Amino acid sequence: MKKKIDILILLIMISIVLTVQTKSESYINSLPKSPFVLSRQTVCVIKEDDIMSKRIPLTQGQFTIVDDNMYDYLNQWKWHAAKTTCGGYRAVRSDNINNKCVLMSREIMGFPKRKVVDHIDHNMLNNQGSNIRACSYSQNNQNRLKIKLCSSKYKGVCWHKHSNKWQVKITVNKKRIQIGLYTDAIEGAKAYDKKAKKYFGEFACLNF
Repeated sequence: MKKKIDILILLIMISIVLTVQTKSESYINSLPKSPFVLSRQTVCVIKEDDIMSKRIPLTQGQFTIVDDNMYDYLNQWKWHAAKTTCGGYRAVRSDNINNKCVLMSREIMGFPKRKVVDHIDHNMLNNQGSNIRACSYSQNNQNRLKIKLCSSKYKGVCWHKHSNKWQVKITVNKKRIQIGLYTDAIEGAKAYDKKAKKYFGEFACLNF
């Protein structure tokens, strides 16, 4: 009799454990998924200005944004986050056949010969078609942000200690052109922008 009671108690305990486990799993599954935790299978769809884009997870907790129509093609490879000289990241993959590193931006653009791929907003993880363009090395340099070592926060504007003013210069076709000296850094930055628009057009990286 005692043996039957012990078996009955054991069965009841097992039933209670299974019930609690099932409820716990149901509760966990009902919780909203964090948009910041991306697995290789996760597809985060973004819609902006009627343009669909998706995120592809990279290593180091990073992700890149691509157009919806490029997602399946690009997601056949494992992409990595590689640091750039400017301190940011870019999406790359390994090409074991040719033993080289492939940039996602060049993959999307079809590997343009004797051209580089420029990111318009300077974010190399934004690989949407509207943000990348093939250009020359010179045009790519024109769209670069200011050098960190510069004494002002504006591109093309540096402090000239001999005149005690802000000196403004611009490089065109590998030649340095002096724009002028200014007592106000903001005015100097505006003068740089004016010349940059004149010489560089759509590739001009402006201060304002």
